[in-house]
Amino acid sequence: MIKKIEEVSINAWPSLQTNIYDGWIIRYANGYTKRANSINPLYNSEEDLEKKIKYCETLFINRGLPIVYKLTQESKPTDLDNELAKKEYKKIDLTSVQILDLNKFNNVKDDRCIVDTNLTDTWLEAFCKFSKIKDKERLTLKKMLTKSTVDNYYFKLIRDGHIIACGLGVKENIYFGLFDIIVEENYRDKGYGIKLLNEILTFAKINLVQKAYLQVVANNYPAIKLYEKVGFKEIYKYWYRVKEI
Repeated sequence: MIKKIEEVSINAWPSLQTNIYDGWIIRYANGYTKRANSINPLYNSEEDLEKKIKYCETLFINRGLPIVYKLTQESKPTDLDNELAKKEYKKIDLTSVQILDLNKFNNVKDDRCIVDTNLTDTWLEAFCKFSKIKDKERLTLKKMLTKSTVDNYYFKLIRDGHIIACGLGVKENIYFGLFDIIVEENYRDKGYGIKLLNEILTFAKINLVQKAYLQVVANNYPAIKLYEKVGFKEIYKYWYRVKEI
């Protein structure tokens, strides 16, 4: 299950460039998000580990990026996390990966939630404003989203005549990933986050998706509590090992 969710989440959040190196998926996207700029050791590895680590360090240094590994309990080889720790890679952002069986989810419909199948400037502008994303990062994000090879759905919740919350849903086969659900600052703590979450899950269920998944930083207790309300359960954790240049 871990490998499958890691695969679909990589497809759901595309990088701008990808290399495959001896079972490791190496991704770059101008430094925008660690997910899209990281080494993902998903598959069996045969080459010398020391050689591989040095090779990957060179790739990221040449691009002016911090060296980032995205790891799970099933990363290959099994001693990789320990070896990175010895090389003073810092462990950060422990993240809970959670899944929901949509057969157990009760549909909730809100007519003021709009979903688009194509990325629009309106959605992008709202998301970047709420997330405080800089202009350079905005251009990278737009390139990433338009590069997607799976089905993207852009959700926006309307109140008082404008967007107050938005989120991204990504469908691949029986899986539906939820990414970057965010509410405008002035409308937070008023229940709009769960309204948008319910709308996204209702859309997924209507479209015959079986499993919804998401990723939430393990110490983000308000978000974890929100996801528990609708039935999400943790299936594994991932974390990053990072070395700054």
